[in-house]
Amino acid sequence: MLKYHKAPNDLAGGFQRYVEHGIEPGSFLRFCLENDFVNAAFAADMVNRGILSEIARFIGKEIPSICWGDPTKVLEWVACEPAERAEILDKYKEH
Repeated sequence: MLKYHKAPNDLAGGFQRYVEHGIEPGSFLRFCLENDFVNAAFAADMVNRGILSEIARFIGKEIPSICWGDPTKVLEWVACEPAERAEILDKYKEH
């Protein structure tokens, strides 16, 4: 089970929409998912800028690795068919 409630600073909804429905996140969250924390720092508000390490830990521990890590993975996840995404997530939830 994905633990969105552990997402820092009210980011749970954005993560859930992205992971479960392939809804493209805003620039800050997209940079984080692409593992581009330099640009994430520039796009972040004051609160999120101060907790980038917590956000990185959350992504690394809670988000399936198939849908984050570089721009290609993020684009492919957004483009993924809903049935395929659901099948992938079902397999992930089994672990």
